[in-house]
Amino acid sequence: MVKKPKTKKQENKRTTSQVFDLLFKEVLHLSNTAVISFINGLFGTKYPKTAKIEYLNTERVNKKIRRRTSDIMLRIEGITYHIEAQINFDSEMVIRVFEYGFDNAVLKKTYKGDIRTIEFPQARIINLESNEKTPEKQILRLIFPDKSCYDYEVESFNLLKHDVSELEKRGLAVLLPFYVLKMRRQVNKVKTSKGRSELSEPLKDLVSGLIGAVERCKAKGNIDDVDVPSLISGLERLYKELFSQYDELAKGDIMLSEKLDTYWNKKLDYYGNKFRKEGEKKGREEGEKKGEKKATLKVAKNLLAMGLDEKKVSKATGLPLKTVQDLQKKPKGHL
Repeated sequence: MVKKPKTKKQENKRTTSQVFDLLFKEVLHLSNTAVISFINGLFGTKYPKTAKIEYLNTERVNKKIRRRTSDIMLRIEGITYHIEAQINFDSEMVIRVFEYGFDNAVLKKTYKGDIRTIEFPQARIINLESNEKTPEKQILRLIFPDKSCYDYEVESFNLLKHDVSELEKRGLAVLLPFYVLKMRRQVNKVKTSKGRSELSEPLKDLVSGLIGAVERCKAKGNIDDVDVPSLISGLERLYKELFSQYDELAKGDIMLSEKLDTYWNKKLDYYGNKFRKEGEKKGREEGEKKGEKKATLKVAKNLLAMGLDEKKVSKATGLPLKTVQDLQKKPKGHL
């Protein structure tokens, strides 16, 4: 059976999904502070922001010899967390979460007498875009040979059902770039240039609010300084992906570009000053070391001139015997 070629709309949808998927993986590899804050906010844990994060390799090959990789699986203080994100609701996601979780659990199996135990990771599905019908949890019913059954439940975090202030409060700064989806459907429904122009200011306000939220998260200590330009850059990438085809919506893009320029310049100034100071410090230290060495050589030279034995001079100054012997050969006044 020959598969029908994908339509342009389907291809665009797939490309957009890949962009969001890639960025989600990137933001979950930001600073330790950002990721720990995110885990605490999503799972209700209280890890210190200095807690060690171990990223697990989740690549596997299925029966069709296709590589499959879960979004994020990481371990903190012995507990494994599994997070999957999707831009379009997929009721099959819970099955994939179970599959990935099972694979990881088998690797961690424990033994106690005749009992084999596998422990599933703590899991969440993040719906980056949702509506009133998007469920708060997904359930996979497992039925065993004796007809007993178990419901494997995975809670969902439906991003757009929460407001920006709640994301800030919970330390979920890494999700802020994805909130630009808030106006995607509204913009796509509009078919006229005039209608899109009317949405330009609300979209600009949304972008401005998200930038402000990122900056406030930095002030609260939920992300590090280096995370700010990374998150704003991610927001810019998603904005371009969703709205760049509309000239009427350029204001938000311009705002993001200007803000990014400001932050990258700050970063360059920060690192420039840092490296310059380090260079100056290194120069002072090297100068001091050279001065100390020259002074020691002068003392050794004077001791030799006083007729002191080379070995005793070496012991008194800490200089190698070979260096002291070489001093004997140099003309007076030369070090």
